[in-house]
Formats: sequence, structure tokens, C-alpha cells
Amino acid sequence: MTLKLALRNVHRSARDYAVYFLTLALGVAMFYAFNSISEQTVLFDALSAESKRVLGLLNLFMGLFSGAVAFVLAFLVVYANRFLLKRRKHEFGMYLCLGMGPGQVSRILLAETAIVGIASLAAGLAAGIGISQGMSFATAALMGTTMSKYQFILSTKALLLTLACFAGIFLVSAVVDVIYISRRKLADLISQHESSESVRVHKPLLCLLVFAVSIGVIAAAYWQLRENGLLQVDEHFIAATVLMIVGTVLFFWSVAGFALALFLRSKQLRYRGLSSFTARQLSSKLNTAFASMSVVCVMLFFAGTTLAGGLGMVEVFAGNINEITRYDATLITRLGYNTKSLDTEDDYAKLSKEFQKERPVTAERFESYNGDASAYLADKLGCWDELVKDSAQLDYYPTLATYKELLAGIDASALIDSPDTLKSIEVTNVGVISVEQFNKCLGLIGEKPVELATDEFAVNNNFDLTEPLAQALRSKGSELSVEGTKLHCSSAKLAYPLRTSAMTDSTLEVIVPQAVVDSLRELGAMPQGYLNIMYKTDRTTGDQMLKDALAKAFPAPEGVSSEYGLPVYDSSDWPVMGMYTGQEMADQSSGLRMVITYLAVYIGFILMLTTAAVLAIQQLSETTDSLPRYRRLA
Repeated sequence: MTLKLALRNVHRSARDYAVYFLTLALGVAMFYAFNSISEQTVLFDALSAESKRVLGLLNLFMGLFSGAVAFVLAFLVVYANRFLLKRRKHEFGMYLCLGMGPGQVSRILLAETAIVGIASLAAGLAAGIGISQGMSFATAALMGTTMSKYQFILSTKALLLTLACFAGIFLVSAVVDVIYISRRKLADLISQHESSESVRVHKPLLCLLVFAVSIGVIAAAYWQLRENGLLQVDEHFIAATVLMIVGTVLFFWSVAGFALALFLRSKQLRYRGLSSFTARQLSSKLNTAFASMSVVCVMLFFAGTTLAGGLGMVEVFAGNINEITRYDATLITRLGYNTKSLDTEDDYAKLSKEFQKERPVTAERFESYNGDASAYLADKLGCWDELVKDSAQLDYYPTLATYKELLAGIDASALIDSPDTLKSIEVTNVGVISVEQFNKCLGLIGEKPVELATDEFAVNNNFDLTEPLAQALRSKGSELSVEGTKLHCSSAKLAYPLRTSAMTDSTLEVIVPQAVVDSLRELGAMPQGYLNIMYKTDRTTGDQMLKDALAKAFPAPEGVSSEYGLPVYDSSDWPVMGMYTGQEMADQSSGLRMVITYLAVYIGFILMLTTAAVLAIQQLSETTDSLPRYRRLA
């Protein structure tokens, strides 16, 4: 009997359940589709170790954000149920008048929730499985891989997770329904058509004051968001979020109260025609709408920042991947000595002696090869000549000068928006590169060499944030003193990548004549450097050959295990303290693009869906409340 009545009620109230059903089905579809991504990779022909690592990261993030998505959808279910219960209060009152107990009414509600929930889950899962099949092609495209053979994939893990999450959501919804019915008096249920919201008139002056404050708070929120740049979750983003929520609530509260107060205090408007009735309708709408409109605006704010931030981060990490992976591989050839600040010329020799004392084997090896990492590797790696077409070493020599001294006479704070970044730059000692090594690196990537006079230095910069500083140095012809040698800045604009990396990181790099570097070496200055390599083979083959050779020549210490089957080598000493390859960075960039894009679309879509549902339910609720009043006027 209960099931039969529940089925009849669902059929009779199909239009009321339409928004509820549609939004839940779409939510289930997206929830399943995005959580099934990790199991679609079996379709791909080949995945690099970096791609597998990124997919693991995507799976982790999807799991974390799915919890937040489940919370948002739970809010939506409870909100929609509130509308349905409010619309049917009179019906529930009639059930009680006919002799049903609250327990029987609750069982009917539970049955209706189960019916709609199962239907939503079934429709959503069917749509989600279909969407996930299409997403496998999108994933392959974003990761730059191929699928030679397609097969149908059903993710058991995503299916069970979806069923568990939404079963929990419907259980919470059912409990809320039962509590709602059990706490309502029969008189309240029967008279729901007659009740209307009380008119609450706020003081116009107070509303005007709150309105002005809300505008200021919202403006401050957007200023904080501008400072943040939508690239990271820092104190500016947190402040913007809090200010936006507070400002939005205050804005709609003040507008509702101010408009209503002015309307009711205007006798010419209030006593003309149906204005009195209109005023009551307006008061009912404004008193209830400000809260829901605040929620809608806050969700739109989060949806917008999520999508904009995601697209911005994609551009940062993957927008110029071809430019920053022009070298096939880059070996980090740092000596690993203490890089504390230099104060006097004697510190060069002092640091050199400390290094020789603490690491005599490395110091002897470095001296015997005159710091030439490629010569040492050619002797140690049997396949060097077979693998390497050409190489170029890049050594950074520290100087006593700091960037604060270099930027003297330039209003740096007006050119760069990030005070923290500027502060870290100013306290850093300027590192210099010889123009000969710089030109050798340019030759590897097919660029023309740079010419410098004996009293000139050039600034190489491809990082957008610091480009205004670089341009100011060039325009001003700034001076730099390197241990007695005075140089002025060349006007030539240089923006070349000098190593393989995950993003553009050539920041205010100073290029000087070879004589300046020679004088630093005579003082005992030790470099921190890189070795750029171009393969004779393709990148995939070259990467594997290089890693195998390094693992054989420099065996890893005991206890260091391989990750994703990669060869492991000892990277604790000169000349190889790390390695970046162009293929790995390209794979990583594609993977990060996929992770950020999917997360932004996933969260943004759910928030937009919830926003649309809240607006639809709000309008339906207002129509339901107002319909009896308009019938009286007819």
C-alpha cells in the first residue's frame, strides 16, 4: 500500500520532481565520469613514467575534490527536498486528518525518496558511463598519446564510489524529511495555503549604511583577487573569498530592506490600485530571496574563479611548453657547496678552501677536468659519443653585487606587483654567465650569437613578472661593478631559455664578457651550472639511453628504489645532481594541463549546475506561494 501510494505520488508530482531528478542525474553523471578517468588509461598505447605519475596525481585530486562535490550535491538535495515538502504540506496534513500516523507519512516519503533516488542514479550512471567513454579520447588528446584499439570500459571503483556517496546523500535527505514531518503540527500543515510571510521593514538609514559597506567589502574582495592573480591559494585568495561572501550577503540584505522600506513609506505608491497587494508580495519575495540570491552569487563567484584560475594555471604551466623544452635534456652540474652570501673578495677563496676540505674527492675531480662536465661524462659513459650530438655547459658565477644594487635608481616596486618576489630578488647575489657559454647554448637551439663590448653586460629574461625590471635596466643603461670591473647594461633584449625546465625561469640573468668570468675564477669563485644536451636519436630513445648509462656509471645507494620502473642513479655529487629532459617536461606539462582542466571543469560544472537548480527551485517555490493569492484577485 505504501509503495503503491508513493508511486502514484511520484507520478502525480512528476513536474515538481523534474528539476530535482534532472540535476541529480547530471550530478551523478559527472561524478562517475570524472572519477573513472584513472581506469581509462588501459586504452592508451604507451604511457611514459611521467604520464603515469601525473595520472596518479589526478586520481588523488579527483578523490579529494569529489568529497567537496558530494557535499555541494547533498546541499542541493536537501534544498530541493525543502521545496517539495513545503509544496506538499497541505497534502501531508490531509493524510494525518484521514487517520495516518506520522510514521506512515514518513514511510511514504522514504519510499518516494527511494524511487526518485534510484531513478536518478540509474539515469545518471547511464549518462556518466557514456560520457566517460568520450572522455577517454579527450584524455588521450590532452596527454599527447594515442588509442589504436578502443574498448568499452566500466570503472568498478567509480561505480561503487558513486553508489556509496549518493546512497549516503539520499539517506541524509530521508532523515531530514522524517524529522520535518514529525516536528510539524497538524494545524501548520493544513493552514499552509493561508500563511504568508510577515512584513519586516528595516530602517532605510541602516540599510543605506549597510549597502555602502557591502560595496566597499565587495570592492576589497576583487582587489584581493587581483593581487592573487588566480594562480594560487594564498592569503589574498582566502581574504577575497571571505570578503566576497560577507559583502554579497550584506548587499542583498541591504537592497531588499532599503527598497521595501522606501516602497512602504511612499503613500502615493502604496495606496494606488493594487500597490498594497504588490507591496506584500514584494516584501515576501525580498525577505526570502536575499538569502538564496546570496548563495547563488557566492557559488557563481566560486565557479568563475575556479574556471578562470584553472585556465590561467594551464597557460602558466603549458602555454609555452615548446619554448622551454628546446633542449633534449639538461643535467644539473652544481657543485653543491654552501651558497651563503658573499661579503668580500676573500670569501671566494674561503668558500673554495672549505669545499676542498669537506669534499676533497669531488674537488679533485672538478679540478682535473677543469670543471668540464661533458668531458668527464664522455669518459664515464660508454655511449656518450653514440648518444650526444652536441652539448653546451652553462656556469653561473656568484658576485659580491646584489640585485638591489643593480636595480639602484629604478622604482622596482612600481614595476612589479609582488612585494615578496621583489624582496627575494633584491637580497640575492647577482650570478653572471660568460657570453661564450651563452652563445654556445644559443647555437644548440639555432639562435644567432650575442655580441658584447668589453664594458657591457646583457640581461636575459623570459619570465613575464620580472620583464619590466629587465626592460628598465636596459633603458636606463644600469651599471654593475664586478670585482673592480665596471659594466653598463646593453639595450639588446634577450629572452632565451637556457635550460630545460617545467616553466619559464630565466629571471634577470646577467651575461658578461669572458674576461669578467676569468677574473672571478682567479679569485676562487666556484660555479653552479647546467649541461644542455642534444641527442643524435629521438627523445624517447635518448632519454632511456642516458638514464641507463647514468645508472650504470653512478650506481644508486642501497635502499634507493626505482619508481615506475625508471633507472636510478646517484645524483648526490658533481657532475650529475639531477636531470630534466624535454620529453619528460612535455609529458608533465600535458598531464598538468589535463589535471587542471578536468578539475576546473568538474568543480565549475557542479557549481553552475547547483546554481541553476537553486534558481529554478526558488522561482518554483515563489510561484507556489503566490498562486493562491493571485487566485483571490482573479
